[in-house]
Amino acid sequence: MKRILSVLLVACIAWPLLSSAQQEEASEARLLALWSAHLEKIEDHPGAIKACNGFEVETQRDPLMGICRGIAAWHLMKAANTNEAKKILAKMESEGVGVIGKTEQTMARRWLSRYDIEDVKRTLKRLYLKNIAYPETLDSIRTLPQDQRAPLVDRWGVPWAYSLGGFKELTGMKNQKYRLQGARLGKYSNIGEALALPYGENIKLKPLSTGSGESVLFQQTTEGGKQVSLSPGKNLDGVEFVYYGKTIIILSDGDHWAVFPKPGPPPKEE
Repeated sequence: MKRILSVLLVACIAWPLLSSAQQEEASEARLLALWSAHLEKIEDHPGAIKACNGFEVETQRDPLMGICRGIAAWHLMKAANTNEAKKILAKMESEGVGVIGKTEQTMARRWLSRYDIEDVKRTLKRLYLKNIAYPETLDSIRTLPQDQRAPLVDRWGVPWAYSLGGFKELTGMKNQKYRLQGARLGKYSNIGEALALPYGENIKLKPLSTGSGESVLFQQTTEGGKQVSLSPGKNLDGVEFVYYGKTIIILSDGDHWAVFPKPGPPPKEE
């Protein structure tokens, strides 16, 4: 991480002297260095957070800042520094710009919705202790004092999917269990389970070569995976091709980023 911080410091000092094209390449090189260090020492949360903070020390708003913020937020969440993680996610939700901004906002909303679900769970526990049963609907939360109410919708304004169940062994014991999910989160609605997933686990694409325009040929890394061609903005099995730069390309599964050196064109046939 020390080497990465040195690279970031030198780049920041020289930044005002570079042309816009040179700034773009320098920004991509810094991000790729930071990304490589993030993967190499995935458990070094303090080091990654410090490197991400260094990335943000510059004179202009970097269009790749959302990638850096997403990495920093993930390391803060893994380190159980929830308050600081939420601050970064809030910035991502409100300040995302450019071609990456929409995906950056989506990533922030997904993680923040998970924290909102935890608030709903705590509220449901209070209601259970009072009634020895969970409420029929989440509308019961509206009856609580304002400072005890949890959000009834996710960060897109969609109501939570809430359903009740009982104990099979104890007949007559109704509303003793519940199922709570976010419509856009599905099986990854639980914050603990989402954080337990290895970073980028669901991004099963490896870039092979560039094609016409801004298309890239990818190899699916799943068993029996095929080669597929994607261009920026396209989505395959929940993985979006977010960014096609001068030297790097970026994918996202909504929760994580994946940064790759941009491949070259396919070899010419002899």
